[in-house]
Amino acid sequence: MKRRVLTIAAISGTALLLAGCGDDTDTADGGSVPETVAIGIRADIDVFDPNKSIGDIGAAQAFALLYDGLVRTSPDGEITPGLAESWDVTPLGGTFTLREGITCSDGTALTASDIAKSIEYVADPANGSPGASRVFGFGGAKSITADDTANTVTIELNAPNNDMLAGLTNVARIVCPAGLEDPEALATTPLGTGPYELTAQQRGESYTFTLRDDYVAYPEGVTAEDMPREVQLRVVADDSTQANLLTSGELTIANLQGQAVERVQGQEGINEIDSEAWGVTGLAINHDTPVGGNADLRRAIALALDPELYNKAAYGGQAKPASALYTSNMACYSEEIGEAQVRGDLDAAAALLDEKGFALSGDVRTNPDGSPLTIRMMQLATNPTEAEYVKDALSQVGLTVELQSLSYNEALENLYTDGWDLITIPYQSGIASPSLYVLQVSGPLEESLNFGRIQNAAYEALVPEALAAETEEARCAAWNDAQEALLAEADLVPLVQVVSQYFADGLTFSAAGKIDPFSFKAD
Repeated sequence: MKRRVLTIAAISGTALLLAGCGDDTDTADGGSVPETVAIGIRADIDVFDPNKSIGDIGAAQAFALLYDGLVRTSPDGEITPGLAESWDVTPLGGTFTLREGITCSDGTALTASDIAKSIEYVADPANGSPGASRVFGFGGAKSITADDTANTVTIELNAPNNDMLAGLTNVARIVCPAGLEDPEALATTPLGTGPYELTAQQRGESYTFTLRDDYVAYPEGVTAEDMPREVQLRVVADDSTQANLLTSGELTIANLQGQAVERVQGQEGINEIDSEAWGVTGLAINHDTPVGGNADLRRAIALALDPELYNKAAYGGQAKPASALYTSNMACYSEEIGEAQVRGDLDAAAALLDEKGFALSGDVRTNPDGSPLTIRMMQLATNPTEAEYVKDALSQVGLTVELQSLSYNEALENLYTDGWDLITIPYQSGIASPSLYVLQVSGPLEESLNFGRIQNAAYEALVPEALAAETEEARCAAWNDAQEALLAEADLVPLVQVVSQYFADGLTFSAAGKIDPFSFKAD
């Protein structure tokens, strides 16, 4: 039989507790999971150092296998024990009591001091860990201390961060001491604390992870017997190829979009697991270039793009159009803010360009000084129709778009340069809080993932207010003001909430941006 499972989650209640939202369809245990599970990933793993990676889909999936944090997010959205078995937190920090018997993938026994040093590495601005702000907020860490006798780690913050616990679910993954001592080696050879260790790799092609015999940090109700003995990640950028490998039995799980979905949907024995992202995929605009540095031009681009049409072109209509940043499964979601955005209005976009001096010369617009205006957009080989839609939409208001066709790795390198103006990227994370955006829309690029080089003073002033808020009402008021500050300047352009469509041969599982390795169940 074919089963469909919907996996989504949201924050509700307090800022420190995640609660499930949506329909987690019953996943009855029909037997043992296979010894080997092979998963297709579109993007390669950039580096195995979780403190240096941009955390795209390939790396995120690998890190779920290789590294544990103090806490994790369960399939139904709750914050649950990871390496810590209990904790006592406030907005200014917390104390975490660790499990007994924690070891590294190299067999090293881990002390509370070892774990504290791993967190200290993330907190130290000199190390440039891009996710640090999600845990330590704008104020940073005041201190991180350990008590080996009590087996505890204590984090103190300089300023309140009511999302610290949520941030710890996907930042500050614990790296083994040998990995911290040699970050260069860690980039290619992981040394982690998660349930699996890397046992074979062909860079750019496939990675094999084997279940560790000495692992102790299983979630409640899960044992080693419930886990695949081996997990393979295979880099397959083309969805049609992933679909072929799934139906031929070479992949156990494929993550598909567009026409490839139609090929496997409904097939006997193939389960569909849909996972709604926290956050949006949107248009990043490089503010350090003449195009991105002009707020009027950014606003005209935002006006011209229609999320409905983008969804059809890029995702075959399988995503959810989005005009605001916070999605309906996130805390502080505001339907009114999305409805207030004017999108897909070509006449309004053209009128704004006329008003601001971007005059038409024939069918093509020039800069206000009369010089040629060309917008450079990166076009990823993994989904070229995204950029093609943007080019077509902007051409209808006289804007010339030059597409740069790049592989994933080439685009990743180019993001750190000024050689581009536009690219569509995921603004999403494994936490369902508005704070997920802070890392991608603020701070210097060397300390963040702010590829658009956004500098929005109003947003940056509101973030500490939101993180220090003592009530949910005050918290959401500040986060929504912050969201509106970004949208008003068209600092980025939300387009869709991605619904990841996984297809699995005889398995079900939970996913939120990545597959939860503890959630596999045989169908």
